[in-house]
Amino acid sequence: MNGSYEVQRDNMTSLAIWPTLHNTCNPHFHSSIELTYVLDGEFRTIINGKTVTARKDELVIYSSYCTHATPAEPKQRNKTIVMIIPPELIGAASGRMSGKIFRQTVVSDPAVCKEILHCMRMLIRMKKNGPLDSCVSKGYAYVVIGLLMERVGLTDTGNDKTDYFFKDILAYIEEHYTQPLSLETISTTFGYSKYSFSHLFNSYFGCTLTDYVNSLRARCASGLLTETELSMTEIALRSGFESLRTFYRAFKKNYNCTPSVYKRRRESH
Repeated sequence: MNGSYEVQRDNMTSLAIWPTLHNTCNPHFHSSIELTYVLDGEFRTIINGKTVTARKDELVIYSSYCTHATPAEPKQRNKTIVMIIPPELIGAASGRMSGKIFRQTVVSDPAVCKEILHCMRMLIRMKKNGPLDSCVSKGYAYVVIGLLMERVGLTDTGNDKTDYFFKDILAYIEEHYTQPLSLETISTTFGYSKYSFSHLFNSYFGCTLTDYVNSLRARCASGLLTETELSMTEIALRSGFESLRTFYRAFKKNYNCTPSVYKRRRESH
């Protein structure tokens, strides 16, 4: 896990693209359109509660505001390119896409995938020479979105109440994760028994509520480690952890190192 988990990325205004190995992410949603191209292996992800599988030379589309997660699977090995396009970059097309989602979540058409991959590789190549020029980013964003709109097509979202329900859950947790937050508290807030809520959350997102909340707290702690001189105890408490033991365990699970090692590595860069 890379620790860069967010419920929303609506403050993004520039295109983001990067290659990744064994891609994973916790549940989140955002207004941006996210694309994952599978260069090698098999890639499984969960989109609005449904497991989707893509293989080599296929493209996964995450439409605006769909909830998605990619749980870690020890046996799953893949190489992908992730591209995130905020609505600000696609101008008039953003209006046409309002209230719409792409017809497919996995694109297998070789012609479409080849063109998308070409755009991605060009952007990655240019990015090696420094930040992407805003005009270049916008141009490629138009090409990619235009191609998908033409060849994949759009359809109504359907206003699925279940999807809205789980978005509300993620938003609630994002707002309260630094506070004492138990399964019983959240389940009561949303009108469920803790057992039923736990099962619903796990089934829809592919991870436990505890793991998700702790990943948000670990993300918060990572920021405090690099931006402040607070003690480990203070960082743990401000991030919402009830004990140092839980803090260390959750942090290592999300960042594959201890908080102290993480801080040293950041300071040396």
